[in-house]
Amino acid sequence: TKEKAAADALAKKQAEEAAAAKAKADKELADKLAKEKADADALAMKNEVIKQNEIKAKGGGLVLPVLGGEEAKYKEALKRADELFNTKRYQEAKKSYEDALTQKGGDVYAKNKLIECEKLINGDGNQKGDERVKQLLAKYAPGVTEETIEGTNLTIIQRVVVKDQMAWVYQRKIFNWGGIAHFRDNSPITESTFELETKP
Repeated sequence: TKEKAAADALAKKQAEEAAAAKAKADKELADKLAKEKADADALAMKNEVIKQNEIKAKGGGLVLPVLGGEEAKYKEALKRADELFNTKRYQEAKKSYEDALTQKGGDVYAKNKLIECEKLINGDGNQKGDERVKQLLAKYAPGVTEETIEGTNLTIIQRVVVKDQMAWVYQRKIFNWGGIAHFRDNSPITESTFELETKP
C-alpha cells in the first residue's frame, strides 16, 4: 500500500540521517583528538625551543636538544611497550603502556595500544587460541626448559619459555663453521635478548 511504502521510505530516510549524523560525530571526535595531539606536540616543541634559546643566551654556542626527564621516560616506556607488544607479551606490554601514560597522561597512541592489549589478553584473537602455543603449553612445564638438538652441520640450544599461559621458543644455533645466531619464534634476536628473556 501507499502508506506502507511511505512509512518504509520515511524509516529508510531516518536511518540514513542517523548514520550520517553518527559518521559526522565520529569524524569530529577523531579531528578533535588529532588537533589536541597536534596542539600538545606544537606546545611541547615551542617550550623546547624557548628552553633551548634560554640556555643559548646563558651559555652561548650550539646546544643539542635535551629531553626533559618525563619525556625521556615516556619514550623509553613506549619503546619497551612496543617491543613487548610485537613479541606478543601483551600482559607486560600493557604495564609498560600504563607506565608511558603516567609520564604523559592522555597520550592517544599509548591509550589505543593499551585497549588493544586488553582485547588480546581477554580473548580477541588471543595467542592462547593459537594451536602451536596450546601444544607447547601441553608439552612444557611453566618456567624455562632447555634442550639440545643436534642437526646437520649445527647444534641448536633450544629454550622453551612458558609463562602466564603463553609460550615462546628460543633457539641458539651454533654452526660448525663457527657462526652463532639467536631466534625467538623463528625471528632473529640478539644474544643479550636471548639471555635476558630466557633467564629461569
